[in-house]
Amino acid sequence: MSVHQHCWSTLDIRITPNHHFAMHIPEQIKRWGPLNGISEYGGERLVGILQKLKTNSLNGSVEETIMKKFGQLQRLEQQGPDTDFVPLNKSPSSNLNRKELDQASYSKLLNHLQKEQPELRHYGEIPHPPNARVLRNYVVELTHVSWCYGMKVSKHSPNNLVYIKKGDSAIEFGKVCHILDLGDSGLHNGPLLMVNWLEPVKEENVGYEELGTFLASWNLRHLKMVHTLGFVSLSYISGLGAYVKVPAWSLECTDVTMLALPINKRVGLEPFD
Repeated sequence: MSVHQHCWSTLDIRITPNHHFAMHIPEQIKRWGPLNGISEYGGERLVGILQKLKTNSLNGSVEETIMKKFGQLQRLEQQGPDTDFVPLNKSPSSNLNRKELDQASYSKLLNHLQKEQPELRHYGEIPHPPNARVLRNYVVELTHVSWCYGMKVSKHSPNNLVYIKKGDSAIEFGKVCHILDLGDSGLHNGPLLMVNWLEPVKEENVGYEELGTFLASWNLRHLKMVHTLGFVSLSYISGLGAYVKVPAWSLECTDVTMLALPINKRVGLEPFD
């Protein structure tokens, strides 16, 4: 009765019973509930709309037909494969985290990759020559990546402070901001970490020398952020650090700093410079 009352209260509604939705049987209506909650209802309405369309002998006025759409797709496929196309045997879930880089981050990433690949081109420098290597402005951002010793590097605390060791150079420090995956482009092997560089607090004050000696005896590093971004490969990560933020005007420093402690044996075995 509720369906009939609704139809009587609204103009231009006509009940047409069929074998899909038997609206003339009250028991089925009570069991199903409103038709909008039935999964087939939206499709049935669309079928009804399509069946009312008159397309016979109207080839000139009907711009979109199945054959025209098929021909358009065939012409596009003939021009060349889509590099962003995800094969059926590959999971498309990684594309859900794709993000567009801002121009500042893109320029830093391009400059970093061009150190080893000078032929790499900016995506905006069109037209590109055939077989050109182009850095797209879309990347896949990861929340974390597996490292070693069963540990993970993350862009969230507490696993976002990393110790960086490049060859025989001194240990550097960084706070991970983003973890980027360039996919199957072949431009970089493995994830790329965007870090905010940290530097040790210098002995600027007279009383800090004794404090620095005390912190070093506990293998602690007193670091401050320099607000400079850079990119680091995962292979250069020599360790992770547990840290705690230190408010400004503390430990003989006017800036907000942090105390970092290595949390894996790989860093502890290497002497600090």
